[in-house]
Amino acid sequence: MRNFLHSPLDIELAFSYNATCEIFRNYFRATQYTFTKPILKMPKPLYIFLSRREAQIMDIIYKLGEASVANVLKKLPDPPGYNSIRVLLTILEKKGYLTHKKEGQRYIYIPTEVPAKAKRSALDHVTKTFFDGSAPKVVSALLDSKITEEELSELSKLIEQAKRERQK
Repeated sequence: MRNFLHSPLDIELAFSYNATCEIFRNYFRATQYTFTKPILKMPKPLYIFLSRREAQIMDIIYKLGEASVANVLKKLPDPPGYNSIRVLLTILEKKGYLTHKKEGQRYIYIPTEVPAKAKRSALDHVTKTFFDGSAPKVVSALLDSKITEEELSELSKLIEQAKRERQK
């Protein structure tokens, strides 16, 4: 094998290259953990990246406010095993949808998004996906469905209230 280091310049370049590589290695080694954790928590639309079972679990936890594995098991249709629910709750926690607190020997899972924000996110997703982003189309679809007179008058009041607030 041929030795490529013939002149002092070659030796200097090789040293420079190795030193540069070492500097980059040390830099990335020192900062590797900052790359694995996001600096800013990006807002994500709720339920878009969830499986059917994960969405069911999130629905249950939002209705209850907080829930243990046992609470989720009671409310789920055709529930899987206890450990399967624990795994799914851990996955939801890693995805950023849930957090937990410890009560005795059990974990109580709590949604990370406040319900009003989750409702808004879900409604925005449905509006964009099924109604081309049009609020009047959403209201029209509601009016075409079976809606009571009481609900109609409530909608009218909400529309009038929104008009008054916008005029202020």
